[in-house]
Amino acid sequence: MIKSLVEKTVSQALNQNQDPLPRSGVAGEMPLGESPSQPISHTSDLSFGNSESGASFKVAEGSNDEDSQPSAVFPIFIGKEIQITKILGQIHRTYIVAETEEGFVLVDQHAAHERVMFEILMKNFQSQTPARQKLLIEETFYLHPRQVETMRKYLEFLNQIGFETEWFGERSFVVRGVPSILADVNPVTILKSFVEEKEGGKVRTSLKGAEEDVAAIVACKRHSVKASDPLNLEEMRGLLKSLGQCQNPFHCPHGRPTLIRHATGDIEKQFGRRG
Repeated sequence: MIKSLVEKTVSQALNQNQDPLPRSGVAGEMPLGESPSQPISHTSDLSFGNSESGASFKVAEGSNDEDSQPSAVFPIFIGKEIQITKILGQIHRTYIVAETEEGFVLVDQHAAHERVMFEILMKNFQSQTPARQKLLIEETFYLHPRQVETMRKYLEFLNQIGFETEWFGERSFVVRGVPSILADVNPVTILKSFVEEKEGGKVRTSLKGAEEDVAAIVACKRHSVKASDPLNLEEMRGLLKSLGQCQNPFHCPHGRPTLIRHATGDIEKQFGRRG
């Protein structure tokens, strides 16, 4: 009788739960063999430690999908020696990780974008017709009396890299145009920040020419790619391609490196695979 009761109880339990396999209890887990109703994203954040600290590695969307990184866009050359063959992702939303023929590189996305912006501005300076975007409505701004002379001193350089601004009398200046790459940025904010930093010597560059110094500071103050900015695969690819087209892709205008190379041989030595 007891045996019959046990068999009956087990039979009822199995009828109520057709999946006798043990489950981990993870929310939203899907039984094997079923397809999701929504497409699965190929972007993943692998967080280590406290996620609020931003310590994470973001796999580039489609980085494991050969079709998403067609061979037609690779390799990306940076200088004469570095050939990027694949973009792997982002570390801490600050450094781009890319595979090369000899190992991999870590690219400081902010320093790299500063270099790209700087060289575009310098190209403007060297051109008789710099790429400029006219403002729909001119803007007037005012400076502290001690800043007026600083601004007037650098007006020529600013206009040569694409700004269209002039002294309007006493403490006022008017801006009618900006370099094309700054079309999405408030020109008054850029110009005021520039004067403050020139006046206070807050930003120091390794450049000798005044025009290069102006371009470097404007490139820095532009709303460029910053540390902690998440980038998708296309944005990372575009930034690396632009960096590769620079005359000096290895340093930002302030002298900091834009990338660090890691050779496979060195990695193997660290892991004891090679003597």
